[in-house]
Amino acid sequence: MRYLRLLALPLLGGLALPAQAQQRPDRTLQKLESARTANPSSVAALRALGIAYYKRDRFADARSVLDAARKLDPKDGVSALYAGLAAEKLNDFTGAKDAYNSYLQVGKTRSVRNDIRARLVALSRAELQAAAKSAIANEANIAADANNPRAVAVLPMTFSGTDQTLAPLSRGMADLLISDLARSPELQLLERDRIQAMMDEVALSQSGRVDAAS
Repeated sequence: MRYLRLLALPLLGGLALPAQAQQRPDRTLQKLESARTANPSSVAALRALGIAYYKRDRFADARSVLDAARKLDPKDGVSALYAGLAAEKLNDFTGAKDAYNSYLQVGKTRSVRNDIRARLVALSRAELQAAAKSAIANEANIAADANNPRAVAVLPMTFSGTDQTLAPLSRGMADLLISDLARSPELQLLERDRIQAMMDEVALSQSGRVDAAS
């Protein structure tokens, strides 16, 4: 899974500190922490400290400080952006999407906005895959869902005709069926994306290309 191209931009860049520099006291970070302590309500001080934490792989600290900056100034796009990056590093898909969506509302850099839109799609896919893995690993939950008489899942349909121009109907018909079933308050309709993710995970586990122990 590729990272945002924006990470290569000067705005988001940051080379890893040399080993010798890591062993010495981080004067820059100490100054930023002192600035935050002296003025805890300064968005600029919080933002600078949060970015510094992020570049030093202290993602939990970065997120905490950046979230504080966002509360003080919800229109601070840079804080929202780095908060999303930190949340993503922590595998918090919900937090990352929330921060990225905030940037889409207040951010001003078009290229970054475009990258974030693409990243949000990738995050949603990763979230579904993680949920599918969890569901497959916990068969008890799967059995409980299957025993719900009101639960309905519409699987992708298979086109077996010779006219390939009609092949898209296999998904279109499934979409129409899902839309009709969703109107009934008596049914619990399982999301197609989640069903597909689970099918993909099952296929992967049966392919012999994964270690069942891990």
